[in-house]
This record gives sequence, C-alpha cells and structure tokens, in this order.
Amino acid sequence: MINNFREKVTIAKVKETYSIFAQAEKRWQEEFDCVADVEACISGCRAHSACNLKEFVKYIKVADVIYKGDGTDRNKKKWLSDNPATALDGTSGQSYWGVSKKDNLYSVQMLLPNGVSAVLMLDTFVKNLPIFIDINNSAGPNRIGADVFPLALGAFKNDRYKGINPYYGEDGSGGSDKGLCSTRNGKICSPDDGHSPTAYILKHNKVFDLKKLGY
Repeated sequence: MINNFREKVTIAKVKETYSIFAQAEKRWQEEFDCVADVEACISGCRAHSACNLKEFVKYIKVADVIYKGDGTDRNKKKWLSDNPATALDGTSGQSYWGVSKKDNLYSVQMLLPNGVSAVLMLDTFVKNLPIFIDINNSAGPNRIGADVFPLALGAFKNDRYKGINPYYGEDGSGGSDKGLCSTRNGKICSPDDGHSPTAYILKHNKVFDLKKLGY
C-alpha cells in the first residue's frame, strides 16, 4: 500500500510539473516571439548562463529561486539535496546533477509552487534547456527514474522536439548519460525504451520498474 501511494504521488507530481513548464514555455516563447523554436529564444546567450531565463521563471511564480553566482548560501536552503542525483542504474551521473547544494553548471535552481524542485540550464551549445525535477527535494533516493525526472525545452540539432519534451535534452558533452535517451543530433526517443522515465509516466500513467528494466 505504501509503494502504491508513493507511485501515485510520483505520477501526480511529474504530470503536474510537466504542465507547469509547458504553460510557462508557451508564454515565454510568445513574449520573445520565438514560438517555432526554443533556440531562437536564447540566441546570443552564453552556455550555462542565466540569460533571459529570469523572464521564463516569472511565468512559473516560483516559491524560491537561486541563480548561479548570485551569492546565495545554499546551505540555508532546506529543499536542496546535499548530493547530486545518481543515474538510472544508481551510479553517479556524468552530465547532470539534480537539485543539490553543490554549485554547478546549472543556471537556475528553483522550488516550484507545487513543492517540486527543479534545475534549469542552457546547454553547452545554447540550443536547448535541459531540466531535472526532483519530486521530493532533499529527501532520497535522489535517483533518476525514482524521484528525479528529466525534461527539456527544445533539443540540440533536432527539429522533432522544438517545444517542451519529456526526454533528456543535454547536448551530450558529458558522456553516455547512463541510459537516458537524449534528443541530441536528431535522435528520436521512445517512452518504452527503458531510458525515458518522464515520458513513460506521461504515456502509461505509471512509474518505471527499475529492477525489471535491469537497473
């Protein structure tokens, strides 16, 4: 019963958070007149910078927000985890961190109005915005597919995913990403490939069984 309740909570939070970002993305693109392509919204930006993301964040009405380099004492933020997220297989991730107190590449760390935390960044080539949401903030297990889930706005060199998508949107400079399906370089992802935990929830209304998937 406990596991069933946790799964229902996870599903509800992932779906609600996806909707929050989708609505914010639509208004953000309308404001910057770049409805056809997220990349156009961030043209001229530097990688891993805040750029015009403050305009995006204002459409979310966050409960709390930290921008990289703003001098915030992260140790006072109880919603931030002490450690970066681990990968689908439970080992350390190569290209992502999750919502942690560690100062890292991510431009924005935020606490959403529904109590979910998220990190949002401009990727290395400034083509898309990878996002990781953490449904229970500083609590464990802090693992992709369990309580941490990837999203992205746009996709590197991929016309299929110009808006918000439930896949890993990083450019791939960090390595194999431990099983996550990345949309980079035109790759088409599937909710059923065992590598896309957010898309799986949105399609099937249930959470990955990590053990059955071999993780």
